[in-house]
This record gives sequence, C-alpha cells and structure tokens, in this order.
Amino acid sequence: MSDSLAVVRVDREPHRVIVTVAGEVDMTNASDLGRQIDEAADGQHGVLFVDLGAVEFMDSQGVYLLAQFAQRPDVELVVVAPPGCIAYELIMVTDLAALVTVRNSLDGP
Repeated sequence: MSDSLAVVRVDREPHRVIVTVAGEVDMTNASDLGRQIDEAADGQHGVLFVDLGAVEFMDSQGVYLLAQFAQRPDVELVVVAPPGCIAYELIMVTDLAALVTVRNSLDGP
C-alpha cells in the first residue's frame, strides 16, 4: 500500500488483533489493505479490531472491504469509528452497522 495514501499498524494482544489505519482508503489501495487485514486475522479466533478513527477519506471500496470481513465466520469484526469520522458516517449511511460492531474507541462503547 502506498504510504502516501494510508498507514497500517498491526498490534497483537492475547485475545484480539488491532489493525489501525490512518489516511485514505479507496479503490487504489483497498485490495492491499484487505490483504494486510487478512494476514493480521490469519489464525485469529476471536476479535479483530479495525480502527478507522484516523481515516480521512474512504470510498465504497472501504465499505465493501469491511462487509467482506464482517462475513468471516472465524473472527468477530469490531470497527472503531467515532461519530464524526468519515468511516462512521459511511457505516451508518450504508447500514453496515447491522453486520459489524461499531465502537467509539478500542476500550469504549
């Protein structure tokens, strides 16, 4: 993924994996981001957090990517997207919240 578009960090904890994304998620990098999330989730049976609070732009490819991971039977997808961020707005307008758990922060509601 191009560093100029997005920065991805993966943190592994005993019962969860946290993928933090900052920057932009669009058709030019969603596929690479999907591979990075897939690698982070590989072998993970539990909760996969995708923190999108620092994403400044996200198009329909980002929504599609989240929907694909929401359908995986091996992990529970939790998206961190506080109200006001673009990811939160897209999740709400597309009703993706029906498929994923949305939280304001990693440890909050």
